[in-house]
Order: sequence, then C-alpha cells, then structure tokens
Amino acid sequence: MPYEHYVVSINLRKILHYRKVYKKRILNNFMRYTNTQLLSSLLSQGRINANNLEEILDISIKRVRPNIDKIEGMLLGVAIGDSLGNAIELIDPNIRLRRYGFIEDYVSSLGGKRMGFPSDDTQLTFDTVKVILEDGYLNPEKLVKTFFSHEIYGIGISTSEVRNRYLRGMKWYECGVKSAGNGALMRISPVILPSLKGDENHLVDAVLDTIITHNDALAIGTSIAFAELFRNLVTSVNEDFLANLPERIFRFVGNRYYKVRIPNANLYELLTREIDKALKRDEDTLTFCERVGSEAYLGETLPCVLFIVKKFRENPQRAILEAVNYTWDSDTIASIVGAIMGAIYGKSAFRKEWIDGLSGRLLINGKDGVIFEMIDEVKSWLSS
Repeated sequence: MPYEHYVVSINLRKILHYRKVYKKRILNNFMRYTNTQLLSSLLSQGRINANNLEEILDISIKRVRPNIDKIEGMLLGVAIGDSLGNAIELIDPNIRLRRYGFIEDYVSSLGGKRMGFPSDDTQLTFDTVKVILEDGYLNPEKLVKTFFSHEIYGIGISTSEVRNRYLRGMKWYECGVKSAGNGALMRISPVILPSLKGDENHLVDAVLDTIITHNDALAIGTSIAFAELFRNLVTSVNEDFLANLPERIFRFVGNRYYKVRIPNANLYELLTREIDKALKRDEDTLTFCERVGSEAYLGETLPCVLFIVKKFRENPQRAILEAVNYTWDSDTIASIVGAIMGAIYGKSAFRKEWIDGLSGRLLINGKDGVIFEMIDEVKSWLSS
C-alpha cells in the first residue's frame, strides 16, 4: 500500500473511532436544546409549580475555578453523613440514645469492622454525578432513567410514586409529585458541577433535577437556594453564607402555605426568627429538633439543617454527629449537613475513620470504592 494511502487509512480509522466514542457526547452538547431552553418551554406550558422562575433563565453565570478539595468534601459529605445515619434512621432519637449511646461512628459492620453503607441519598447524588460525567451536562431525561435502573435503598414515598409513574410510561417531566419532601434537596449538590466546567446554569439545572421527583414550590425554591449556596461555598469564602437563604427560598414559593409545628409561626418565621431565638438561648439540638420536627418534610428538615449548621459552624464533625444523633430522618439530614460542611472545609471536615470506613459502594452487594473513583473523575474533569 502506498504510504499516502496508509496514512489516509490510519487517519480514517482514527476518525471513525473518534466518532464512535464521542458521537453521543457531540450530539448532547451541540445538537440539543439547552437546559435553559427546556425550562423555558416547560414554564410556558405551565408544567412547574413554583413562582418567579423566569428570573433565573437569563442570569449570567460567571465561570469560576472551584476549590477542588471543597468539591471532594461536598460529595464525600453526602456519603459520610448518609452512611453514619443510615442504619439508625427513623428511630426516635431518645430511644436511639438509650440503645446506642451517642453515636460517633458507623453502626453497620462487615467482618467485625464498622463500615459505612449507602442509602438513597448517596445513590441518587452519585447517579447525578454519573450522568454529568458521561454527558458533560445535567441530562434530566437520562437522569431519571439512571435513577430507576437499580434498587434504591430507603426510597421515599414520593420517589417511589415517581418510579411507578415513570415505569408506566409517563414523560420524565410529568412524573414529579406535588410533595415538599427532602428527596430532591438531598441529591442537589452535584448540579453545580457543569456550571464550574462550562456555561451551564446551575439554577436551571437545580429546577430540572428537582421536578423529576418533587414538582413543588418549596422543594424547587429550596433546591435553587442550596445550589447557590454550594456553588458559593466551593468557589469563595463567605462567613455569612446563610444570609438571605430563607428569603431566596421563598422568592419561588409565593403565597403557598406550608405547615409547621411551632404555634403562631409560619415556615419563613421558623427559618428566621425562631432559629435565631433558639440560638440566643443556647437551645440544644435534641430539644430544638423535637419542637420543630425532624422528618423528611422540608418544613422540618430545613429548620434542623439551618439550626445545626449555624450552631456548629466552627465544628464540622460535631455538626454531622448532632444531625446523626438527634433527628428522625438522620441519614438525609446528616448528608445535607455533611455536604455543607465538606463544601466549607473540604476533607478536613471528616474524621479519618469516617473516610477509611466508608465502603464507597452504591449497591449493598456492589463494588467497593466506586464513590471514591467517581470523586477522582470529577476532580480530573474539573481540572482539565
């Protein structure tokens, strides 16, 4: 074969190989509607139950270089908090204390060694990471397919109903239920990743991720506010990082009413005035969370998270353990607190034995270390 033909042949094979490997990503990135266009279309059809979402469509997202250690801490925090609280969730905290004492390590064991195993918080968070790494952006249609491609441990009532709707053939944006549960908030942290790599709008992505399971104003507003929070934490140092968080949430809630356990208070007042009053009188976490509730409803999860993070801002390990020991929905609340503390302090937020004892699995009988491998992929992707 003449040399020039040989070169052409080699180059052709390279081209064909490139097309085969990257065709899907090319199509995703260059021949798709943007997520902003997608959200705009859904809003025009009246499919989303929240107020003022048009405000986030045209905002300018400045690409900034994140602190990679904080990214790692944020994602590790989800898995560590989830695994610390997983085995003892939905047990009355007072009964739990009598049974286990103050928990400081994983309760589950394997071969005599304490090990941290995942529940839905970790699984759905890292499903989101997986889709972002594969496609380079948050692909909501692929994400819902990924969510329901495997067993989900401790699946919530709302997410279970969404799965049933999806398996019956409903479109992904039709499946979300009108529920103010915490199942979207628990997995929201990775939605910031595409905005740190390219020009994706993390607030738009937060909405699209949320409505897969929770098409509710409080769930949507909370996801937007926490997406802003996580992005700010991993890109800058802001001592007053919780300022205006309730206001930001309620910008998208409007006049909708969400019940709370505190007499003569609404949810906004609980997230502001009541938390501040409790902190001033140095109320302990168990007492506060018993008063406001600490189950999977955002009207209970949110005040517990904000109280714990504000009270133990300077002590990240204690913050996580307070969430584990003194709340009913201990895995989810601890995973949210863990993600926040990891985004502030990086890996130093966690005890060495928590990291070493984390199985890194996404399935109970699955491969060890998958979580660590995915975090390394995220770090490489963001650094490239």
